[in-house]
This record gives sequence, C-alpha cells and structure tokens, in this order.
Amino acid sequence: MSNENEDQQPQVGEEDLTALMEEIIEKLRLLNYEQQFLANKGLKPLNKAYFAFSTNQIEQFNYFKQLVKWLFQMNEAQSSDYGKYDDPITAASNIQMELKKLGIECDFPPVKLKSGAGEEVCTVILNLLNRALKIKRFQFKPPKFEVSKKGNDEEAFEDREGDENIDMAEAIDNEDDIEEEHFEDNQDKNWQDNAQEFDLF
Repeated sequence: MSNENEDQQPQVGEEDLTALMEEIIEKLRLLNYEQQFLANKGLKPLNKAYFAFSTNQIEQFNYFKQLVKWLFQMNEAQSSDYGKYDDPITAASNIQMELKKLGIECDFPPVKLKSGAGEEVCTVILNLLNRALKIKRFQFKPPKFEVSKKGNDEEAFEDREGDENIDMAEAIDNEDDIEEEHFEDNQDKNWQDNAQEFDLF
C-alpha cells in the first residue's frame, strides 16, 4: 500500500530540471564563473542537462563538489576541502552541514547529493547562487521600453493631419470672405448703375 502512495507522489519532470539548469547557468555567468572558476579548474562549461540527469555519477559528483566549494567562497563561508578520493557520503554530509550553517534548508539524505545530479543537486547550487548574488548586491533591473518608430510615425501623421485640417478651415474662411467681398462689390455696382439710370447723381 505504501508503495502505491510513493508512486503517486509528484516528481519533478525533466523539463523542470532543465529549466533549473538554465537558471543556474545564467546566474553562474553573472558571477563570471567562466574566468573565476572554470579557467582555474580546467573544467568544461556546464550545459542545461549536466546536473539534470545522471550520466557519470563519479564525474558529476566531483564537478559538483568543486562548484559548491567555489560557491561557498562566493558566500564568504569557510568550507571543507573535498578531495577527489574522499568518501562520497562523507563529502555530501559535510556539504549539508555547511549549507545549514548558511541557513539553507537541505532536508534530504546525503545520498541524494552523492548521485551528482537531480533535483536536490540543482536546488543546492541554485540556493548558493541566489545567496551569493544577494551578498554582491546584484539587482535585476526592470526592462526599459522605448517608443517604437511606428508610434512616432503615427504621432507625426496625426500632427500633419491636424495642421492640414487647420489650413483647410482657414482656406474655407478666406473663400467665404472673398465671396462676401465680391458680393458686396456687385451690389455696389448694381446700385450705381441703377442710380445713373434714374439720374440720381
């Protein structure tokens, strides 16, 4: 019965782990890990599947130990020297003790870190990254949105259209004035012709 309940527990999907790795890589780059970490260790850059899926447990766990040790330094914390040939369970337990000193939750057995991949490994790395970025006062600035050229063109068109409407209104007023003056001239001329006809002058 207990086995059925365990099978029904939600598991982190592959897409979720890949998304975690993408976030990890992005934040590692913010800490300039290519020059500060990779160059000194002679390691290859991470890809979005490296700590998401277990492919070579020994190699991945060794990479994880070195990365975690560097991240402890970024967090201004003292850490043990995790040797290449140290017992994996002992090394994983020491990492968990260091995490708890920093106030980072890690309520899972050390064997979860020993695998060198998976949800717990990615979560530990991400928590250390977030804390290190906070210490360095790194802030994510909101994006700035500029007015598009299309918007400027539309505003310019509206301005031109408004000017044209004003010019047209002035032209209509001028035409009305001209017609009124022409009408008055004709009226004066007709009146003068009638006056001459009846010898009023």
